[in-house]
Amino acid sequence: MAHELRTGFRFWGQSRSQQFGRQGWRLAAVVLAALVFAVLPADRIRLGASQLQGLVGSYSYWLPTPLGQVSGLTVEEVYLPGRVRMRWDDMGASYAPDGFHYSLQRMNPGTGTAMHYQTLWEPYWEEDVDFSTTTEFEYWVCLAPNSGGGSPGDPPPSGADPADIGYYPVAGPYAQLRFHVENAAVSANQVVDSRYDLRYGNPTPLDFQFGNRTYRGGLFVGYANDPSRVARSFLKFSIPAGVQDGVYFTGSVNAYATALLTGQSVEVGAQKISTATWDPATLKWTAAPTVDPSQAPRRFTFSQADTWGHWSLGADILNAQGTTDPLSVALASTNENASGQWVYLAKQEYDADRAPRVLIAGHYPGETPATPNLAVQSVTSSSVTLTWNTPVVYGLSVLQMRPLGGSWQDVYTEGNGLSLGGGVIIPASFNVPVNNLSANTAYEFRVKADTDTYGEYYSHRVQATTAP
Repeated sequence: MAHELRTGFRFWGQSRSQQFGRQGWRLAAVVLAALVFAVLPADRIRLGASQLQGLVGSYSYWLPTPLGQVSGLTVEEVYLPGRVRMRWDDMGASYAPDGFHYSLQRMNPGTGTAMHYQTLWEPYWEEDVDFSTTTEFEYWVCLAPNSGGGSPGDPPPSGADPADIGYYPVAGPYAQLRFHVENAAVSANQVVDSRYDLRYGNPTPLDFQFGNRTYRGGLFVGYANDPSRVARSFLKFSIPAGVQDGVYFTGSVNAYATALLTGQSVEVGAQKISTATWDPATLKWTAAPTVDPSQAPRRFTFSQADTWGHWSLGADILNAQGTTDPLSVALASTNENASGQWVYLAKQEYDADRAPRVLIAGHYPGETPATPNLAVQSVTSSSVTLTWNTPVVYGLSVLQMRPLGGSWQDVYTEGNGLSLGGGVIIPASFNVPVNNLSANTAYEFRVKADTDTYGEYYSHRVQATTAP
């Protein structure tokens, strides 16, 4: 739950002798309370009427009142060489309200001690990390007053008149998230060229001479005027299933640039391709999967060699997680008509340490936030009933199904994806029958949480076979 009031705290600490009398402040409090209750759903308001009054009044005694908890703490991006980007939801706000900030701590998951503190005014954080030495991370975030939340006066004695008690803000409870970063090396990678086959029938990744030119080994993307050479590279990944009952947030495809033309930069787009049946040993331009570079959903601009590029293809990666079908990705320059717009990328056979890789971020069972606990409750010949839990958030909770080996389809959706002001609060628990299924058929199910403020993530999967 985000903090409930954004403007009322600026008045605390005024004395009785100031401009308004007690009755004037009470009238202001009533008006403020009416405005708050008109805008916010009832379950989003924690403060009572006397507390609302206390936020703008002048009082003899003071008590602390915690700010609300931020929600939706999640991992938005992870990519090489080592970068983590977090995001959270504070009632849809782009910045912390005046007089407040977000306090972030990076914790040591093993000892529970804080390793890093950060004061932030926007609801996101990113930092460099070392995935070669650390794969488990934990972050805590809360909303806090800039002043530190000190009391403007004495606490009330026993038996004090409630009308004499005001309230001042203190930091809210921490939202906590522990997650792990897993990676998978490319299982197949190859380059195709519009003018000639670089491999000449031999899929060696080493540099070689052709006439008076030396061609580098590895993957290649873009256009080089030598003459009219256009190349694209194709990657194939077998995405690991992950931990049973784990919840996964996002993922990225990463590739390492080994060379590009001095002084040039090249924008490379990445996109999932539907076919994964291509063979690196026989792949050629004329038989390569069809690619439209202008349709690439994710793009990265290389401006120097010896750098990692990344593409956040989280939904495609998570959809392929644990399936028998590998994820197939095409890399291509978004401008294949510009001379000098080319880049060489490390290839698995040539440079295994810097070969293309997939990163996946998720949390394991028992770690915050709670997993949806998806389970099969009952099975008939034509239906499967499933239960799961979902934290109360604004957005969508979607049950997805597929026959084993088939394509995922949405079969139940709760919520409408809108945030505060028009959203629907998702129930905390579900009991949903999926009907009109075929008898004696194996099905697989998962839950997708999809929010307008912090993206989507998936639950673990469960299987059920309908009765004959």
